[in-house]
Amino acid sequence: KASIRLGGVYTLVGLVDEWLSDEKTTSSPEERHKEGQVIINNLCAYIRSPLPLAERAEQLDKDYAKDLQNDFDGDIEKFDADKRAFARDKAALEEERQVRQSIIKEIREHLHNNKEPGPWSNFDYNFSNAYFFYPVDFNSSHFHKLLDFSAVNFNNGVDFSLASFSDSAKFSGATFDEEIEFSGTTFSVFANFNGAIFSGWTRFSGATFQWLADFNTATFAKEGTDFSNANFQNVNFYQTIFSEYAIFRETTFVQNATFADTNFIKDANFTKAIFKNHANFSDATFKGSINFINATFTKDVEFSAAKFTGN
Repeated sequence: KASIRLGGVYTLVGLVDEWLSDEKTTSSPEERHKEGQVIINNLCAYIRSPLPLAERAEQLDKDYAKDLQNDFDGDIEKFDADKRAFARDKAALEEERQVRQSIIKEIREHLHNNKEPGPWSNFDYNFSNAYFFYPVDFNSSHFHKLLDFSAVNFNNGVDFSLASFSDSAKFSGATFDEEIEFSGTTFSVFANFNGAIFSGWTRFSGATFQWLADFNTATFAKEGTDFSNANFQNVNFYQTIFSEYAIFRETTFVQNATFADTNFIKDANFTKAIFKNHANFSDATFKGSINFINATFTKDVEFSAAKFTGN
């Protein structure tokens, strides 16, 4: 039952806090952290566990839509049985959504203390291959260890605004639907978005990438992408596709900025962008309007074999 599963979640959360604070049982902070990590691993494993009903979430979140005559030839027994099964699946999905959202909520609340890191910031988190059929909120969270969101599916939007990642953040192969929020986020080490697909409006405005941001072969589809006022140390957009507006207004590129073979299908705005080192736009395709008004190129910039078919 959902109530029992929720009780289990809160018990495990309490156990992590007890392990971190219980110096009487184990005086070693390393041992207490190790025991806490075991529980965190179990909570993450629950989030990663497959749920067949999640694949029908879009259908089950709506009202029952089948018709007695068109779908069951007037057989009221089959119609009623199917309607009851739909209601059971709908309730089961909602219960599971509440359990999983409660886990994410508890983790997030332990990842920040006002603007400071929280008591759980030094744990590793492995959510790889998870299917999030509910909104995910890690706003203002502090991750000091490895974070793995590779190959996940964020089906209902995600918020990492003002979050900080002190270790590698893996989002390679992830799929992002609806709104994607990374505004003001800080990536201190490796930000890996290799092959990620962004289907909703995507915001990285004001984000800071202090080492390497890899968007190699990523796809920004359907909605616009905003990197305005972002700061990149090194960034790789090789073979990236921007299907809608790509905004890099007042963005700073400190070291290498690679846009080689990038496809800008709609408008690309680099107004007042600052390129302090090598900028590579070779083989890039600009199908919409391209704006470099008041952009600054301090060193070499390459546009060899680039194609301009827009304005």
